[in-house]
Amino acid sequence: MRTLQIPFAIAPLLLAVLPVSLHADGGVVRLSQLAGPFGVTIFSAPAPVRVGLADISVLVQRRDSHAIVLDADVALRLVAQADPSLTIATAATHQAATNKLLYAASVDFPMSGAWRLAAIVQDSTGVAEVVTEVMVEAPAPPLATYWPYFSVPPLAIVLFGLHQWLAARRRGSPAEAPSFRQARG
Repeated sequence: MRTLQIPFAIAPLLLAVLPVSLHADGGVVRLSQLAGPFGVTIFSAPAPVRVGLADISVLVQRRDSHAIVLDADVALRLVAQADPSLTIATAATHQAATNKLLYAASVDFPMSGAWRLAAIVQDSTGVAEVVTEVMVEAPAPPLATYWPYFSVPPLAIVLFGLHQWLAARRRGSPAEAPSFRQARG
């Protein structure tokens, strides 16, 4: 009985098509801080944040019991450090979040650089504001953005070659297999 052995040269190729990093529902933790009656944690995705759309998520908890707060109003205010007149204000809601325990908003960053992010949380028990900085990088080069699509044809070719190699091994050694000319002749 033969066992399937994948050549060691194929393993790096298979690893190259796997995701580079995985994140939780909210993305990368930007800040976790106690403020007023709340514990506030801010997440951002993707990592790194680049010019264009990004997801900002906020987890709000009770300061004393760590219970999740689901009935607060959460507002986000972002100010570009290089140009303070450039301000983005939006509400973070459960409807915009994949994980309904979070408040989320999609933010369209128009320029790279440092941005001041303030999250204002309010409910019947009080108001709190937490502030952090988000570094927004330039847009990714097109090749870095679209490499998964460009990797499909070479991967298909390698898999076809692997299939042919395994089929030839199953039939016997290549010296015993008839060549194309012998088969025609």
